[in-house]
Amino acid sequence: MWTAPTEPAPSKFKEPEFPFKLDTVSCEIDYPSVILDDGSIYTGQLVESRREGFGKQNWLDESLYEGEFLNNERSGQGTYRSANGSVYTGSFLNDEMHGE
Repeated sequence: MWTAPTEPAPSKFKEPEFPFKLDTVSCEIDYPSVILDDGSIYTGQLVESRREGFGKQNWLDESLYEGEFLNNERSGQGTYRSANGSVYTGSFLNDEMHGE
């Protein structure tokens, strides 16, 4: 009579390692955080050590940008909240607000 083994056979395959963690409950990616030369903190996508893709940057004065980056600059759509509480949501180009 055949019986099933009580423990699974060891796998020959190694689980892949990723530079980020995927939270399967909320589907949020845990991106790396980097302290920049000016003391601000960037959390988001990196391409060859450049801020590229989606990310958040917090400055020491508590202002915040959340949105798209290209070649280490705010570029694309995003939201900037200044330290005094004003908010701009829209386009950014060459690290500056671009639009109304």
